[in-house]
Amino acid sequence: NGLPSPHYEFRHALYRRALYRSLPTLHRAQCHRSLAEGLMPICTAGKPELASELALHCEEARDYEQAARYLMLAAENAANRFSHRDSIQILRRALELVRAQAPGSNPEIEVEILQRIGNTHYVLGEMSDSAGSYEAAVNLAEGAGLKAAHANALVHLGFPAWYLDAARGREARCVPREAARQEIGGADDAPAVGRAREREAAQGVRDAPIGGLRALRQAVHQQECVAQPQVEALARDRVQRLRRVAD
Repeated sequence: NGLPSPHYEFRHALYRRALYRSLPTLHRAQCHRSLAEGLMPICTAGKPELASELALHCEEARDYEQAARYLMLAAENAANRFSHRDSIQILRRALELVRAQAPGSNPEIEVEILQRIGNTHYVLGEMSDSAGSYEAAVNLAEGAGLKAAHANALVHLGFPAWYLDAARGREARCVPREAARQEIGGADDAPAVGRAREREAAQGVRDAPIGGLRALRQAVHQQECVAQPQVEALARDRVQRLRRVAD
C-alpha cells in the first residue's frame, strides 16, 4: 500500500540458497505458488514487466501451463524492446513447458506458441524457420481438430511460403470451403465473423514487413493462386486483400 514496512535481507546470497535448498520440494513449490498468486494481480493491473518473474514462480510451482502463458507475455515484452532473438528463446522455453505436461493435453496453447515463433522469425526475415514453425502449427492444429487454428496457421504459412516457393504457397495452403464455413461458425453469424476476419487479415497485412508486401503483390501479378476443384484458398483471399491495401 505504499507505506514503509520492516523487511529482512540475507547477509550473503549463499545463506539464502542454503535455506532454500533445505526446504522440502512440496513446501518449496507451495512458496512459489503463493508468491505467484500475490504477483498476478499486480502484473495484470499494469506491470507486465513482472511476467518473467511470474513465469519462474509458476514453473517452480509445477504450474507449467500458467508459466507458459507468462513466458508468452515476457516474449512480447522482449519483442517490444526489439529483442527478437530473446523473444524466440523465451517462446521456445514456453513450448518446452507445455510439452512437459501430458502429451496433447493443451494443443491450443502449443499452436499459439508455434505461431508466435513463426511471427518472430518472419519479422527477422528468417523465412525458412518461419515456415517451419507455421507448418508445425498447421500439422498440430489439424491433428487436434482445431479448425479455426488450422485455417489461421495455413493463412500465416502463406507469407513465408511465397518467399521460399511460390508453388508451395499456391498449392499446399488451400482449405476446403466447407472448413472455412465451419471455422466462422455457421450461416447465422458468418457475416459478422467474416468482417472480423477481414479486419484481422488487413491488420496483419499492415503489420507485415514491406518486403513481404512486395513479394506477395508480385506473386499475385505473376500467377494467381488457383484453387483445386471445390477448394478455396484462404491464402489467396489474404493476398487479394493485400493487393487492395498495397494499391
